[in-house]
Amino acid sequence: FFNKNDDNGQYKSKILDSFKITSQNTAEFRVEDCHTNGFGGLHGGVQAILMEQLGRELAISKLQVASYSSTQENKIPSDEIECERMHVSYQSSASKKLRLEAFVMDSYQDKLSVTVQVQIIRDDEDDLSSIVVSEGILGFVRVSNQTEPREYNM
Repeated sequence: FFNKNDDNGQYKSKILDSFKITSQNTAEFRVEDCHTNGFGGLHGGVQAILMEQLGRELAISKLQVASYSSTQENKIPSDEIECERMHVSYQSSASKKLRLEAFVMDSYQDKLSVTVQVQIIRDDEDDLSSIVVSEGILGFVRVSNQTEPREYNM
């Protein structure tokens, strides 16, 4: 999944090299050998990363509108949006070219959180149908340096 970055010795993910956001709620992904698991299928962790990337884009857009901060100087920084929860359902095998679609499910009055559904879809060229490869439900929250950590009851 990673290439060593020659400049500073850090590792750089190859996952996002094949990922392209095409709008605030759509993206494309080209599957390469480095994205597959031991069985040759698209690795579930890769799918989760892709869902989080597109979901974050939509969450930022939704929370930006909710907070009435549409000017560039008031824009919500991406590091103030965190994925708080994720549930992924793996449903079918992937093809070499995939598309992703994201939809807002819920946004809350507090203007601090949004729930997003993200689907990874393959288009079957033989019968012109679309097949859902996986689907995720992700909860995003707005955080900042002033935000107190939440306690989780286990």
